[in-house]
Amino acid sequence: MIATLDADDLWLPQKMERQLAILTNQATVALVGSWSRQFHHDQPDDGRGECRPGLLRSTISFRRDVFDMVGEIVDPPGRCGEMVDWLARLREQGHVVVEIEEVLTLRRITPGSLTHQRQEVQAMGFLAVAHRAMLRRRQALGLAPTTMQAPPDRGPDC
Repeated sequence: MIATLDADDLWLPQKMERQLAILTNQATVALVGSWSRQFHHDQPDDGRGECRPGLLRSTISFRRDVFDMVGEIVDPPGRCGEMVDWLARLREQGHVVVEIEEVLTLRRITPGSLTHQRQEVQAMGFLAVAHRAMLRRRQALGLAPTTMQAPPDRGPDC
């Protein structure tokens, strides 16, 4: 199994137990995510932060063989969007994803972090990821290549 965690986020003690139970007992499930609750860097988590669903780097655990099938997690331009790209490829391959509707991760909001105030270069990463997903979808459907221009190459795998 693989579990990922952003350097500034926290797992609650029961996260891995809950996720491993699903991955162990449900052979068709490839990835398990959970909800997260936000807290601010300069304040301890008081349990009142915004709770959000969503598959984020810190909320997921998945099977190693699934990682091998989907491929590496690649940083796009601006180092934002890598998990969006990897999760899109996971879903395109038809893998089963389960999200536990329970807060198991605390997401730290830190001024100055990569995603706190997105700039143009980070936005380019998300656009590059979306563009690659659209191209893969068109190819899977047997459609002709699009006339859309690819975003400028500002990093690996763009």
